[in-house]
Amino acid sequence: MSNVSMPWFVLVVVVLALSVQGCASQAGGDAAGASAASIYGQWTLVSIDGDDVDTLIQPSAKRPNLQINEDGRISGHAGVNRMNGSVDADKLADGMFSAGPLASTMMAGPEDLMTLEHRVLEALGRVNRFRIDGDQLHLLDGDQTVLVYEAMR
Repeated sequence: MSNVSMPWFVLVVVVLALSVQGCASQAGGDAAGASAASIYGQWTLVSIDGDDVDTLIQPSAKRPNLQINEDGRISGHAGVNRMNGSVDADKLADGMFSAGPLASTMMAGPEDLMTLEHRVLEALGRVNRFRIDGDQLHLLDGDQTVLVYEAMR
């Protein structure tokens, strides 16, 4: 290479390297921000306090679920009754999950579902953080996993 073309070659290599680095940092992004974005949607309960939900209810029963909206509204099915409330949407970006008071309908149902519903509502009141692991949403009380939901398909 001539001396004149060498600076252009170096400039092109530097620009390409910076472009690749910029793309990588955008793809990785802020871990908390990525988790906050991926928390929005519908989730089905898999376990509560380490207990597999399928062992707590009849096979024909509908598993509890949770819908989390970008504006912080949450709703879902707690076992027998519908529930709704809110979380602080601004804190989701920091991995925090703090549900405000939850309202629910007041229908009676099978004992196993009523017991599960009570546990779900009580557990949601203890949750203060969350973690996304693949297609699972872990709701935590400190470092202790309280509820595990999986993304609804």
